[in-house]
Amino acid sequence: MEGTAGDLISLPDELLIKIFNFLNYDDLCRLSSCCHRLHTLSQHEPLWKEFCQKAWLDEDMKHSQTSWHDNFRGWFNEWGRYVTCYATVRTLWNRIEATLKERCPNVLLSLEGPAIEQELSVVEAQLPCCLPPEVRCSYRIHKGQVLNEAVGGLFGSVVVYQHHSSEYLMTLATQQMLSMIETMIEEHNSVILPLTVCPFSGMTQGLCLQNMPGLQAGQIIYHVPSTQGWSDTEPLGYFLTANSFLEWLTALADQLVNPDYTVLGGRFYKFYHNPSYVATTNDVRVSVSTTFVPELSRVERRRQLLTLFAYRITLSMDENAPTSQSCKLSHRHWEVTDARGKTEVVDGEGVVGQCPVIKPGSKFSWISCTSFDTPYGDMKGWFKVHNLQSGDQYNIICPCFHMESLPVIRVDHLDDTEDEIGSQGDAGSDSIT
Repeated sequence: MEGTAGDLISLPDELLIKIFNFLNYDDLCRLSSCCHRLHTLSQHEPLWKEFCQKAWLDEDMKHSQTSWHDNFRGWFNEWGRYVTCYATVRTLWNRIEATLKERCPNVLLSLEGPAIEQELSVVEAQLPCCLPPEVRCSYRIHKGQVLNEAVGGLFGSVVVYQHHSSEYLMTLATQQMLSMIETMIEEHNSVILPLTVCPFSGMTQGLCLQNMPGLQAGQIIYHVPSTQGWSDTEPLGYFLTANSFLEWLTALADQLVNPDYTVLGGRFYKFYHNPSYVATTNDVRVSVSTTFVPELSRVERRRQLLTLFAYRITLSMDENAPTSQSCKLSHRHWEVTDARGKTEVVDGEGVVGQCPVIKPGSKFSWISCTSFDTPYGDMKGWFKVHNLQSGDQYNIICPCFHMESLPVIRVDHLDDTEDEIGSQGDAGSDSIT
């Protein structure tokens, strides 16, 4: 700006203040050191109020009782290294906390408080690189979650057949986290920060901190080697959950607030109900929710790909329906189609070993699963029932529902001529209702 400083100084105060509105806090601080007049004008309270609102989401002058400028300085002294990302990260956590308070209050209570900078430094000491500022900022708000099976994980639970998983926000700087980081660096020469943990399956979601084969820094993956666990020496592929930490945190906030994700007894489940997956026959309503189960899916050489999905089906009848429509389920029929168009038909007695009675005001739910050797597939079918009054038999239609895995990132060279896995239909589990 050589040759223009004099012109700038000659402008009236009101014009200079309008110009200051286009500057960020850093530029304004530097400009204030030029002369006494600019220093005085740079203290203009509305400017610093707006900075506080944008950078710190502060509408109430929380760090000062005297001025917005001092308030900004108070925030900066505590959060200065996060000034570029605090508002975004804090807004996402505000959404998460507000939703948990309404839908899953015990999960909210299980979240741990803020990390201190020393704890972040302990983790960074294990790494050959620094943690991204948005990751550090998130830990400064909540450093993890207390493992409580009765409450369940922030990232949801799945119960299917004999498998139980619940994904918790991993607590920062615990021995478990540090050991995982050390193992990944030593055995895979990879820098992956574990973000979540399932105490039942041991699987985690991890943030890639540096570029590695098939992955870019910032991506978040489920680590899925040919044998489960983080100690396998040759990972063949990954399921990608997000391309950045902020995308990942945003997806969590969106899932929690979405009423089509299942919440039962204050516990968050990963089952998503597409509103179109509903069909009604003779007053019996069939509703389907689905979820991809990454910890039971894998990328491997001989079989190439195994994707496993759980689905939750609810049969219900409105309480105002006529009692003459009451019926009992006796048989199930499935048509399971993979991404190549290959269809397998599955028939059997009852569902998960039961023959439920559906009558006005009743509801029956169960969980089952299917697997594919393709990234996605569809299921549709019907349930044979007989009317409890007339004895007539008819089929209750189950709508076609689609299941799709997370994107697959392969790091090996698979032989397309090798063996394949066919879809397997209807392995049952106990109901969670």
